[in-house]
Amino acid sequence: MFTYLSVLFIRQGDYWVAQALEHDIAAQGASLQLTQRTFEETLSGQIALDRKFGREPLKHLPPAPREYWDAFEAADKREVAKTPLTIENMPPAYVIQAITEQPLAAYAP
Repeated sequence: MFTYLSVLFIRQGDYWVAQALEHDIAAQGASLQLTQRTFEETLSGQIALDRKFGREPLKHLPPAPREYWDAFEAADKREVAKTPLTIENMPPAYVIQAITEQPLAAYAP
């Protein structure tokens, strides 16, 4: 079984933000590459905490707010990135990325 996670990378001033859509988890960094690495570490940490406390990973996190979904739909889609996470007993995770430099407010209703 594979896990798919849609992630929007959006420029916010001098920083980039990575926002997952299916589960409201995010990270930021000064560059796109740093943001991707920070997001992967944040995601791995959240999964490890969920396992430690006997929860199904990420299931308690609600979806991201609607404006992130709208921005993802309008953004430049990238190929599926196979991002290995080093969590014991975790199925492979595939991250579908979208990138935009437009401010999030551009996607608000």
